[in-house]
Amino acid sequence: MWVKLRCTVCADVVSLDYDEYIDLQKTQHQLGCNDECSGEMRLYGPILTRRRTAQMFPDYLKQRDRKSLTRAAKGKKRTWSEANESDDEGTDDDDGLGEATPDANKKQKYLDDDDDDEYLLPATFNREGRLTIDSMEVLASSSNPLAGLKAKSPGRMTVTNAIPGERSKSTNTAMGGIAAWRHARSAKAPNSKRYCLGSKNYYEWCHLHADSLGGSCVELNLVAAHYAVNTYMMIIEAELKGKSGLETEVTAFCSQDDIADWIEYKVFAKGKSAPLLVELIDGRITNFSRSDMSALQGRLKKAGIR
Repeated sequence: MWVKLRCTVCADVVSLDYDEYIDLQKTQHQLGCNDECSGEMRLYGPILTRRRTAQMFPDYLKQRDRKSLTRAAKGKKRTWSEANESDDEGTDDDDGLGEATPDANKKQKYLDDDDDDEYLLPATFNREGRLTIDSMEVLASSSNPLAGLKAKSPGRMTVTNAIPGERSKSTNTAMGGIAAWRHARSAKAPNSKRYCLGSKNYYEWCHLHADSLGGSCVELNLVAAHYAVNTYMMIIEAELKGKSGLETEVTAFCSQDDIADWIEYKVFAKGKSAPLLVELIDGRITNFSRSDMSALQGRLKKAGIR
């Protein structure tokens, strides 16, 4: 099943898988339109049960991948109320339901579910889908950027298999019931944006020792960092997975509670004191491209990790 979402400001309509919509609502609490529009994407019209109808609308991937809002000027932009008044007849495949909301059972299940489960990435998740077109920024910093910052780390951890059931736990719940992007915006963290549907420009709760490597979903192991920072870490983690002879020591350096200004990612051979790899990740970056990934993989290979 699919749902239609429409922006409260620009009236753009997109389609989205129903289950993904529910997961995003629970995880992010609010779905923004995009960085150039202040609107919120809200449920619009009936549940779509036929793929042909869902495909009549721009899908989630197109919304995610578009760099900026481009819309031909076609007279006065309609307001939310005007769009509602003019579009309430539905489509041929809406099964005669008019402007119905999701069916009663599914809607009530959603309203009654207070578990706030995180959206889980599928097993076939491709990290390359997180890459940006633009490369990572080179930003000015002091000769000792970590000075005066508070360190947060779970310590030196051995790479193991994921702990059963750990991946399904809610990072929001572990961090006081708040989405990372909200926490970052309330603290006025650099480049902190609201979550927008398909955006790659917001803060996420990041596991310092990855859950895929045996990390736990607990406050000590979580920090808010930009999407690009998390992507950077994921590329390293992909190469560490399954290598039980390695250990990590990942430390977030924060000027504000639980928000990473810098992340120092160290990889060790088990029992050795000298690190094989040290990556110092600037928390201000907002891009991580394919060329950045290739360069990082080259450093991992040189360190004997890849």
